[in-house]
Amino acid sequence: MRIKGKLVPVVRYLLCHIYACGMLLLGESVSANPVHAQSDDELVARTNAASRIHTNQHISRVIDRAVVNAQGLIRVNVTAGDGNVQQNSAAIAENGGYSSATIKAAQKSEMIKPAMAQTLSSRMDGVAFSGANGLVQVNSSAGMSNQQFNGAAMAVSDVHAHSFIELDAIRLMGSARVGTAPESTKNAPAQSAEAVLSPGTFKSASGIIQINQTAGNHNTAANSFTMSVSP
Repeated sequence: MRIKGKLVPVVRYLLCHIYACGMLLLGESVSANPVHAQSDDELVARTNAASRIHTNQHISRVIDRAVVNAQGLIRVNVTAGDGNVQQNSAAIAENGGYSSATIKAAQKSEMIKPAMAQTLSSRMDGVAFSGANGLVQVNSSAGMSNQQFNGAAMAVSDVHAHSFIELDAIRLMGSARVGTAPESTKNAPAQSAEAVLSPGTFKSASGIIQINQTAGNHNTAANSFTMSVSP
């Protein structure tokens, strides 16, 4: 997303609000020199790829009034199971001259096969996150070898701004890359899975809201937001 002209002061106010209410990676200067904010993360979930999990119930839950009316930078990871990877990243650069905000993310997780029937539940109940304001990044998962990513890169400049997110090597080790379903087996155990987002959650929330919610095995989910602002 590229924003110019009269909206620039509005975006500057939003970014200042996020920074004042919560900590995040921020490059800031009053000079005309280039400013660059960058976030580099590689997350690896290491387990025995041949292992078989013998627990039949995994429930992740964000309960009722959690994170109500929170402001600023809000990051939440909730998971139940094994071999799951969750990541929230943000980069903001603000400068009178050239500014650049980039995120480089990588995730690896080994494929884990359940040995018995599963009951999987990922829930956000009640009025959780209602009234939240700012940059909100939430991951919730239940199951095995799930990967989730939220990224927001924002650059503001009086001359030239550039923002970029690179998702590198997000994959299940020993299986196909993102977008290809893992092979199923003839005698795979039965599974009951639910992902529930209650009507009251995130009510009246504002700002940049990124949510990943999965229930199952070997899922990949990602949200990316980039914004460049210049006159």
